Amino acid sequence: MHAQQIVGADNACLINSEAIPTNLLPHCIRSFADAGDIVSQLQCHSSGNPTNQNLKIALMNGTGTMLGDTVVGASVVLHIYNYLCSKGVNLEIDVYCAWNARPGVEDIWRQTPGIRNVFDSSPTIAKLREYDAYWDYSNLLRMEGYSTEHFGDFYFNHFGVNPAFVEPKFNFISPLFSNS
Repeated sequence: MHAQQIVGADNACLINSEAIPTNLLPHCIRSFADAGDIVSQLQCHSSGNPTNQNLKIALMNGTGTMLGDTVVGASVVLHIYNYLCSKGVNLEIDVYCAWNARPGVEDIWRQTPGIRNVFDSSPTIAKLREYDAYWDYSNLLRMEGYSTEHFGDFYFNHFGVNPAFVEPKFNFISPLFSNS
């Protein structure tokens, strides 16, 4: 919406990933509510068992453009990273921040354990095809549950983890800022 205000609606649009032939993109990890646990989703879209493989996952648009979205989202990503590692999944996560992300968003991602690379713009389709899977937060404000669910539950669900199984005492900020 911000890009459309700057360059016009005809010059900036969000393409629904369903409009792109599935063989052009890696697997898009969907919400737990829609597709089940992330381990199962990765198992269905990797060569057999996702354990003992190096899986590369892209995180599109980070977890939003604002610092609050990023702090909560990065803490959830750290939890997801640890969860997948505990299941034997070797994971490399690259974060692609939105072009209009607030100053500091990229720094938060760079400080998040488990993040390999942070980029300040979107990848090409050719680059995206180098990944085994991706999470897509390009349509964050319109994603189901964004304004109605607890923020942490929203992110866990959309990262492919059942929020009901996440310990209620999980602290979103301390894992990232324990050294501050």
